[in-house]
Amino acid sequence: GVLVGGHRSVWGSFFDAERKCWGYACCRSSAKAEACPLHKVQEVAADSSEDEDPAAAKAERLWKAGKHLDHPPPATVEPRSSFPTSEEYLYQFVLYWFHSWEKSDGPEKPDAKALQHNREALLVLMEQLQQKDQKLPEPASRSRVDRQRHRDAVSAQVAQKAFLSSLADFCELASDREYAKANDVYIGFTIGKATWHSHLDLGEQRAHWGGGCSLRTMQKQTIQKDHANASLFDSDPAVQRYVHALKRIVTHMQGVQPSADPSKQGHVPAPIPDPSETGVPMMRDIRASDGTCREPEGVCPDEAYQVSRDRGLAFGSESGKAHPFAGIGNARGV
Repeated sequence: GVLVGGHRSVWGSFFDAERKCWGYACCRSSAKAEACPLHKVQEVAADSSEDEDPAAAKAERLWKAGKHLDHPPPATVEPRSSFPTSEEYLYQFVLYWFHSWEKSDGPEKPDAKALQHNREALLVLMEQLQQKDQKLPEPASRSRVDRQRHRDAVSAQVAQKAFLSSLADFCELASDREYAKANDVYIGFTIGKATWHSHLDLGEQRAHWGGGCSLRTMQKQTIQKDHANASLFDSDPAVQRYVHALKRIVTHMQGVQPSADPSKQGHVPAPIPDPSETGVPMMRDIRASDGTCREPEGVCPDEAYQVSRDRGLAFGSESGKAHPFAGIGNARGV
């Protein structure tokens, strides 16, 4: 075969079993007429020294990480039991439902900014799902510091795998249209068992009078964040972003295929109301910009409002007093 387009392998050296088509083994691309996207990276790696090879490898890894959501989605999401691991199930779930959300029309159609924000967050998740479990090397020495670092790394790896399994549980329940139970799982790995999710500053002011003393003191107390029970959601901003993005996808999913049982419905965004149902918006506050007090306009435009006035009810009666809250009248005739 002849190498063309900067490819290091010939056409037909790679077969994509999912898409049922042939491609190039060097870049896993199935577009026969396109040049190799890794050609420039390969040239940089060939001309660089050994010290620059990690940079080229990182560039190639980042390029591949940004292509996860460019793959065509599967025709349907198979049950979780048909996948060997939870990571593979979660990968296909995100790929399918992100494309479904991206192509939605009407009021549910996301804007470009929200779409890009969630795409960037989910790419981090999908890159983690593609990473295989690797056995961590033994510590370089038997010192207490190195052994502790090794134990922390192992604990972090176990926590990451458990967290991804919880995400798969969340998606599986949503696929079964058990949205209420899915919300319970979501609350479990976002709120969890932590008592405080951030530092809480408390303070007490004291005044010391008498005997010629006019001293004021301030005692401050800070309740530390609960690090012992904190989850990855509490400690990693990247995890927070892709968890929120995943929840947004499940919310879209609930609108596309709602549960027939109302008791299984979870959180659903309120539909956009018809303008005829919202009444006239209140344009002025009870206290006008010129400092005078006035009754709000358009609080209740229907005929029942006149009936309430006939009964002697007043929402905000006018007043000539200078107090800021003088415009808030008392309800009369109740």
